[in-house]
Amino acid sequence: MTPVPVQLMPKRSIAERRALRQKRCLQRLTDSTTVSSSSPVADDTNAPANVAPAPTPDSTTSTTVNEQQVQPQPQPQPQPTPDPPSNSGADTFSGQLTFYDVGLGACGRTNSNSDMIAAASMLLYDGFEGYAAANPNNNPICGRRAAVTYQGKTITVEIVDRCVGCAKYDLDLAPAAFSLLADQGLGRLDGMTWHFV
Repeated sequence: MTPVPVQLMPKRSIAERRALRQKRCLQRLTDSTTVSSSSPVADDTNAPANVAPAPTPDSTTSTTVNEQQVQPQPQPQPQPTPDPPSNSGADTFSGQLTFYDVGLGACGRTNSNSDMIAAASMLLYDGFEGYAAANPNNNPICGRRAAVTYQGKTITVEIVDRCVGCAKYDLDLAPAAFSLLADQGLGRLDGMTWHFV
């Protein structure tokens, strides 16, 4: 068998080899630019292997400016002003005056119809300053005295109960206390005023 002669590449200098390499790179770059600008890439087969595809809008890895912003903290709600301070006797309230059949009251005391006592509205009772609503017997309104005035007559009663059907500043008195201000036959009186004493 006759050996095939090996053709040797002509010996080139380092400068010649470098120039040839630059020429080939430039040719490849020109060819790829011409292809990409002359026709759009229809699929990923013509895209260079080392280039990542453009991110899509629904990509889970993208982070928008809104996601980076700090969310505002909710503002605290203003607390309602408590009903008359427990040490105040200066405020005067007005409402309706009624009477009821007395027994065991919300303050934990049992009274009779002849006692000078009153039931405060549940709205006033439940919202009274210092009341934690855990035990109604411990409400600071219990035992408070109130001066009640109707048509020029004034009596003093002690608050020992809670009236469910009363408006905020109404008072529900024991029958004996009511009778000192008006006839029980009137039932419900408008124009009553009262204050803590």
